[in-house]
Amino acid sequence: MAAGGATDLSPAQIANAKELGLIPVKAPGFHETSLLKTLAGKHHSTVTKMVRTYKATIETPDGPRACLQVTVERDGGRKPLVARFGGIPIRRQHTAVLTDISPVMASTRRNELIHRPLTEYCGLCEARVRLAVHHIRKLADLNQPGRRERPATQRVDSMQKNGR
Repeated sequence: MAAGGATDLSPAQIANAKELGLIPVKAPGFHETSLLKTLAGKHHSTVTKMVRTYKATIETPDGPRACLQVTVERDGGRKPLVARFGGIPIRRQHTAVLTDISPVMASTRRNELIHRPLTEYCGLCEARVRLAVHHIRKLADLNQPGRRERPATQRVDSMQKNGR
């Protein structure tokens, strides 16, 4: 970095770094402008007309705030639907408490490759000691004459895997 906080990057490099999120964008209305341009393009209008249409001022505990607001009136005495963009003071909350919530696992059952040997029973040769891994080319090989009948749970498992 050069003296005075200036960088040795070209304007194009700075723009690329901002797009990648490496340098924070310090334009306060950047997201609002992007929203207005999107709305203007959708409605075949101009950004100025969109500002005039959707600009609103709301009361907050920190005083009045400018925002973009759309209100849809509903029949039957129901409350109107209100969508707002902005109007929230963005400042640091020094007394905020962060509470991380551990994710809830959807299933506690292990992977089948791990679960089967832990049962200490081979479903193919019915061995209970010295368990071995049987290599099977395809599920159709299990239905050969001379082999014992597979349990119903194995048949259901294989049908679910095959999508039948």
